[in-house]
Amino acid sequence: MGGGVGGMNLQDGSPLIYISGENDRLAQISNINLSACRIFGFLRKEELLGKNIKILMPPLYAQNHDEFIRSAVIKSAEAISSRERSIYGRHTSGYIFPLSLQIKFF
Repeated sequence: MGGGVGGMNLQDGSPLIYISGENDRLAQISNINLSACRIFGFLRKEELLGKNIKILMPPLYAQNHDEFIRSAVIKSAEAISSRERSIYGRHTSGYIFPLSLQIKFF
């Protein structure tokens, strides 16, 4: 499962985040580019690699995100992928900001 767009590499200017859909690493950030890091206030990819994606969310969203991911993995990929969603992210400063998200499965 990835939060990126197929065919684009992580060097592109578009913010890309890839997360794992594997049971033992569910929702862990497996790859991220610097554009995405900077949006959330991080300077290096290493600060986020291996962490749960909910570190980038406001607490209200983060508290239920693991269950959302579990159910998403069970559902068909088409049911939740490719639709653009408007959600909120959390900057390291604590600032909550709107963003658009598109889920792709790989």
